[in-house]
Amino acid sequence: MEILSPTEPDVDRGPTLIAIFSTECAVSLAFLSLRLWARTRTSAIGFDDVFMTITWLLFASITIIVGIFGASGGTRHTYYLSNEQAIYVTKLDWVSQALAITALATGKVAVGLLLLRLIASTSRWRRITIYVLMALTVIFSILAVVFTFAQCQNPAALWDPSVHAMTSCWDPKVQSNFSTFTGGLNSAVDIAFSLIPITLIWRLHLSTKKRVGLVILLSGGVFSGISAAIKTNQLVTLTARSDLTWETFGLYLWTGIEIFLILVCGCIPTLRPLWDHVFGKRLRSNQGGSCGWASQNSAWKRHGSQRQFAQEPDQELGIFDHNFQQVPSSRGLSNQISASRDDSRGSRPTLMQDEEQLIQVTRSYNVDYH
Repeated sequence: MEILSPTEPDVDRGPTLIAIFSTECAVSLAFLSLRLWARTRTSAIGFDDVFMTITWLLFASITIIVGIFGASGGTRHTYYLSNEQAIYVTKLDWVSQALAITALATGKVAVGLLLLRLIASTSRWRRITIYVLMALTVIFSILAVVFTFAQCQNPAALWDPSVHAMTSCWDPKVQSNFSTFTGGLNSAVDIAFSLIPITLIWRLHLSTKKRVGLVILLSGGVFSGISAAIKTNQLVTLTARSDLTWETFGLYLWTGIEIFLILVCGCIPTLRPLWDHVFGKRLRSNQGGSCGWASQNSAWKRHGSQRQFAQEPDQELGIFDHNFQQVPSSRGLSNQISASRDDSRGSRPTLMQDEEQLIQVTRSYNVDYH
């Protein structure tokens, strides 16, 4: 690692980077805590929550490293650092890159698992697409971490010039190009994960206003996709081995933003129970139970001397009460409808699901007051 002579003023951007990461880490922790509270309250903890928690723990580790990195001169020009400082912060730089790649992968897996919960068994092609995208993300992220430290016969050559002189390494462009490809894949996965639920939501029998709201709610991944694209543009700085500490500032900045957006946008769709609890937007049925996000809600409508009591499930997010009847295809649909009409014991809606459509049969009761 060749160190150039001073040509630029000695500017330390460490405090700025530390402040940004610390704020992002704290805010994302707040969203994760609310997510876990909502899931615990509804007894709906799942693997998506586990992976999102792992993502935050990795982000917290990166934030700690950034704090040490920034305080040790890791955002200054390398030629203003002592040899010991340069070796130390450059080593932290490479380690944090591996953690960031892992955090991005676990975050995308968490979002993918959340989408699988939302979609349930309504669409085979959507589920296959999500599984393929998650698999590609995991595979190429593992390769990116391996290539990060395998590019030199002795990984210490990445941060110690004395070791670099005695070992062989790949051309820096090899690792930079592969990282650029992985970054582009991450951006595409984020955008795909945002579009997949839209294709399902727009087919639901909901008002346009509600569908637009759900699209906005579940499309936050677009922002992380944009940040991933910007970060990918910064990956060319990995070839700047002579002044790595200065050149990778933008890469750090946008990597942190991408992880932050994955955490926040991935948690927002899970906060529906919290919204209901705080604002009391809906009255819960005294007869119906709840499971996951799908609590039975009641809506009272007054029409003159009558009140109509209509039960409707919270199907907007696609997770239904386990007692709801789900039919994988349209065969036997008429029989199921007839059976539901003859059932006089309950008022739960029956969800008829097909690979390409959702048909919901509901019942209402009119109660006359004399």
